Amino acid sequence: MSKQPAKPSTSIEDKLIEAWRQEQRFFHLRGLCRFLIWLVAMVLVDFVVDWQIFFRARWETPGILLLGLNGLVLLWVLWREWYRHLEPYDALRVALEVEKKHPELRSVLVSFTQFKDFNAEEARASPELLGAMRQQAISLTRPLDFTEVVDFGQLKRLGLVSLVSIAFFLAINSRWEVHMQLLFQRLLGQDIEYP
Repeated sequence: MSKQPAKPSTSIEDKLIEAWRQEQRFFHLRGLCRFLIWLVAMVLVDFVVDWQIFFRARWETPGILLLGLNGLVLLWVLWREWYRHLEPYDALRVALEVEKKHPELRSVLVSFTQFKDFNAEEARASPELLGAMRQQAISLTRPLDFTEVVDFGQLKRLGLVSLVSIAFFLAINSRWEVHMQLLFQRLLGQDIEYP
């Protein structure tokens, strides 16, 4: 009866997949920036705690405890700020995100996604009505860019903070290079004294 051409539906599916990939890139970049900020903060806190508290109090090799605590905190950050936001591809969820950004679609994209593999003859539904809905979805979504659902502009400030924190760490590392090397050795359990 009224069958939809394969190319336009593939085009909508391709656009949905590209929007999902864009969303995943956003979560990867955001997670990486937040992880780097936490990593730099943890190293700097370790340096202050180890040098000013543990070293001065002459505690023997508590660096392993700091390293373990750092590992737990960084694992929590990886899960909370990065991993839990990554989702497998779900065409319906992405279609809902696109429709939030483009309310003029009025659920046509979601309906198209839900009825993509629907067999009208088996369900005794009207193939003409289903074909008309598919054609409407194709014509309404053809000019749209689905990747607009992700706003990378939100990452500008976070990326800047991440770069500044890395630059700050590199400046401290170049100023107190020997101290930083000794910190990492002490974190690994060696009983070494700061100069």
